[in-house]
This record gives sequence, C-alpha cells and structure tokens, in this order.
Amino acid sequence: MDLIDVERDAQLWGHQYTKKFADIFALQEEIADEVSEALTLRLSGEPRKRPKRQTENLEAYQLYLKGRFFWWNLTPDNIRRAIDCYQQAIAKDPNFARAYSGIADCYSMMGSSAFGTVPPAEMLSKAKASAEKALALDRSLSEAHNSVGICALFYDWDWPAAERAFRRSLELNPDNLTARMSYSQYLSVVGRLDDSIAEARRAVVIDPLSPAAAWLGNALMWTGKYDEAIIAAKQALELNPRFLPPYLALSFAYQRTGNLTKAIESVEKVVSISTLPITLSIQGWIYEMAGRHEDSVRVLGKLKELARNVYVSGLHFATIHAAMGDVDAWRKTMWDAYNERSNGLVFLKLFIQFESMRSDPVFQELVRKIGLP
Repeated sequence: MDLIDVERDAQLWGHQYTKKFADIFALQEEIADEVSEALTLRLSGEPRKRPKRQTENLEAYQLYLKGRFFWWNLTPDNIRRAIDCYQQAIAKDPNFARAYSGIADCYSMMGSSAFGTVPPAEMLSKAKASAEKALALDRSLSEAHNSVGICALFYDWDWPAAERAFRRSLELNPDNLTARMSYSQYLSVVGRLDDSIAEARRAVVIDPLSPAAAWLGNALMWTGKYDEAIIAAKQALELNPRFLPPYLALSFAYQRTGNLTKAIESVEKVVSISTLPITLSIQGWIYEMAGRHEDSVRVLGKLKELARNVYVSGLHFATIHAAMGDVDAWRKTMWDAYNERSNGLVFLKLFIQFESMRSDPVFQELVRKIGLP
C-alpha cells in the first residue's frame, strides 16, 4: 500500500500488509496509525485518539457496508434491501449504532417525495426513533447526528435544529460524505446557495467516486449555472449509468438552456430505468414545456394510476399542473402536499417547475407556513 503526492509524483508512505480478511478492523487501525505517524499529524503533541470501533462483529460490519451500497442506489427496492441488511447487522450486534443510523436514513428516504413511495407520516416516527437510538448508543457518532439533522430538515422543518445537527456531525467527522451532502441541501433550503455549492464540491473531493457529483449538479442548477450542472451530472452518470438523480438534473438543465431534445432524451432515459412518481412528474413537465400537451396528459394519467397503489406526493401532480397552467388544480395539489407534509416542500423556493407560480398567493402562503427563510 502506498500514499502518493500526485502533484510531485513522490511517495509519502508505503508498506506491505499480509493479513486475513477477518483481521480487517485491526488492519484498518494499523494503517491509520502508521499513516498518521508518517504524515506527522500529531500537531498538538497529544497522542492521537483512535476512532471508536463501532462493532467487533465482522458479519455485522459487512452487512452494514452492504446496506450502504443498496441505500446509495435510491430506489424503493434497494432501500428495502438496505433496511434488511441493517436489521441483520443489528441482530448480530444490538449495540451497532451506525446500523441504526442507516435505518433512520432509509426510513427518511422511503417517506421522501423524491424517491419514496410511502406517506411521510408513516416514516417520520420510525426515522426519528432509529436516529435517536443511534445517538443514545453513541453521541460521538457523526452519522447519528446527520440522521437527526435529516429528520429536523425534511420532516420537522426546524432549520436551526437541522443546522446544529449537521454542523455537529461534521465536527465529529469532516469527511462524512453524507453529512456534507445533507448540509449542502440545508444551505440551499435557507438560501445560502454559494455555500451549498461549496459544500457539494467538498463532498466530491472527499469521494470522487461517490454520487456526490449528482447533488452538485442540483446545487449548480439552482443557481443558474446550467452548463456546469450538466458537466457534474454527466460525471455522476459515468460512475453509475443507472443512477436516477443525474438524469433529472440533466432534464431541467437542458430545458433551461433551450435544448429540449436533450431534455426529453434525459427524462425518457430515467423513466425507462424507473417509473417513480418523481420521474413521471418531471417527464410530464418536460413534455408540456416542449409543447407536447397530449403526451403530458398521458403521463398525468399514468401518475394517477400509480397513485392507486403507492404514495404519490401532491407535489408531483402539481408539477404537471403548473406546466399546463391549470392554476386551480395546482393550488389543490399543493395544499395536498402541505397537508401530507411532503418533505419536498423544503425546496419550494428553488423548484424550477414552479417558477410560473411564484407570484400566486398560495405559493406565498405556503412559503410562510413552511417557514422558509
């Protein structure tokens, strides 16, 4: 194993290890200790504190990693698989705080208007309980504070509590990729868009192979940096061609730059991968904006049909109604979204699809009721 300064093409540290996989925890700690020594990171003169080992059970740890893999794919089936992995990990080690945090994040996602298909009210208590359990087991766990922050941001609409939780999470672990992305989302919600982009860029630096580039694409799009958003989304798709968020970001960015052919191509690609409510709603919006009214009506019908079997946020119906200019239907479905406490409402002031409705009294009233800055 080598640590290289790529700018100078110089080796900073190198060592060979021969251990069984069962020794993975000891190996991780040994490498961390030796790299720390090699880079003289003991700036304070104090002995470096080794991070707390979350579990001694290798099977629990493997199940946790498997759960994180599934969770990052952001589809209902994969989220359910992630929950199953985390629950198995907890069965192996009932005090595995990180697994409880993982379950909390899954419940939050299952109730989200973006990639969930379950009413938010059904998921809120489960998400909070799992986050609080993780925190009770280990208050020094960065992931637990991030999970608490997600609940505060998307379910409680409590901006100060969300910021406290995210900042605490990052204090405990500045390299927590999920917390960087969560904090970036919070910054977008409260209108600190440049700061949001900066946090998203930090997330990409932490792990260039992660889906962080997809969120960076959204952050750039909301500030009108459409060309940069397209680049970021394409980079995310190079890593995972079936990842949904980049296609959605591309659909919006291409529409805003007037490239309707590419916008339609992107949204049709994402619908071919998954017919989630969010993918259908944006498809209907794109079609209407491209002058394909009959196709938009057809997609709206599909969305109504889907709503017979799974939860569909009022936001998704409102997206298509906004494009059609059906103000009455838009108002009704927006109130539906508010009454069901659709967590996508936190992005209300940023949604491109509601740009034509921003002067509407209902839009202004919802901004006030949600308490958006």
